[in-house]
Amino acid sequence: MPNIPYPSFGETPPATLEEARVVILPLPYEGTVSYGTGTSQGPRAILEASKQLEVWDELHGREILPELPTHTLQPPSLENLNPEQVVQRIYATTLPHLQAGRMVVGLGGEHSVTEGVIKAYQTIHGNDFTVVQIDAHADLRNSYHDTPHSHACIMRRVWDMGLNAVQLGIRSISREEIRHVRYNGLNERIFWARDIVRWHRQNNTQWLDRMGALLKPKVFLTIDLDGFDPSVVPGTGTPEPGGLDWYMVGEIIDRITAQCEIIGFDITELAPIPNQQASEFLAARLVQRILGYIKP
Repeated sequence: MPNIPYPSFGETPPATLEEARVVILPLPYEGTVSYGTGTSQGPRAILEASKQLEVWDELHGREILPELPTHTLQPPSLENLNPEQVVQRIYATTLPHLQAGRMVVGLGGEHSVTEGVIKAYQTIHGNDFTVVQIDAHADLRNSYHDTPHSHACIMRRVWDMGLNAVQLGIRSISREEIRHVRYNGLNERIFWARDIVRWHRQNNTQWLDRMGALLKPKVFLTIDLDGFDPSVVPGTGTPEPGGLDWYMVGEIIDRITAQCEIIGFDITELAPIPNQQASEFLAARLVQRILGYIKP
């Protein structure tokens, strides 16, 4: 559907680009996927699902979008580009909006799209922020399928940029990645899904304090939807059992926003399943929920 315009996020009339505090950037790319396909359809599915959201958010106790001027962009052309060129195209698309003082919210697309977005944020904020990843996979490979810009490498690239990170919900990691973690002393920065689920059931919140102690005052949040359990989000290319649920992720975001400013975020790896709307609706709801923490 390359010639059909992407819808705006939500039912609230969108702000003009000049008025916008936030821009939604669809990134329909799946050039390095390695299992299930369909992530290129993810951004449109999220935007279409957002039309079914209630404007009122019961957690925040107010209408989010009417108070936060938001504009949805049309996606950049990512066809016929190699992975490195995709990173540069996304960077070049993101940066002018950050320079204009707008927050950019990325909608993937596979997780490799995050690299270009974060590079643009680093141009503006330097290294003065933490990247918080919610994901089933560590994404710490140096290269995968002959490219260092694969969806399986995004967090390795984050560390290579000189940024620090915290990784949450991880439950799939390769030998190469675990060696990297141990060699670089990153163990305390990975919170395994099995532990988060257990702590949540025990009403143990001390781990959230440990996570919070690792964060800088500014945070970029990158959410791969396979961080959720497949019973909650089945529509993703590489579903992993034993994941997080809606309330666990909500507690994490609550804790982050209690002490940090979210300067940007993205939602990636939605692969819509025909006639099943749960995954894209959750993604749309998650976007709105996080926007509720952003100051107009």
